[in-house]
Amino acid sequence: MFNQSKTIEDVRNLRNKVSEMATELGVGIPFAFKYASLVILALSFVLAFFANLLCRKLTDWEGLGSARERMEELSEKISKAREGKGKKGRKIELREEDIEKNQRKIWAANIKQAGFYLAPFSFF
Repeated sequence: MFNQSKTIEDVRNLRNKVSEMATELGVGIPFAFKYASLVILALSFVLAFFANLLCRKLTDWEGLGSARERMEELSEKISKAREGKGKKGRKIELREEDIEKNQRKIWAANIKQAGFYLAPFSFF
């Protein structure tokens, strides 16, 4: 703990020295250097806000919800059909294909949302 506080103190002292030297030379310190943490915080908020707007506008929430509901219904039907084995084997396979299709749709939406959030931050 002591080493960390010493390091933080050293960084602050170095920053103050750089600021004093820049003032003596008549060169102002850029705003981004002086308030770097606030600039990063503001930029993060702005990027997250726009990513959230994109996610809300470009994701088909109704289609995603209906896909999840269909997937739940199909999985229930499959579990019931597996209990009563027999001629229903082919129907189970067809329903499993529908479930996989719905799962792909849901995964695609999740990846799309992750892309909205990660893409802007990867540029900075």
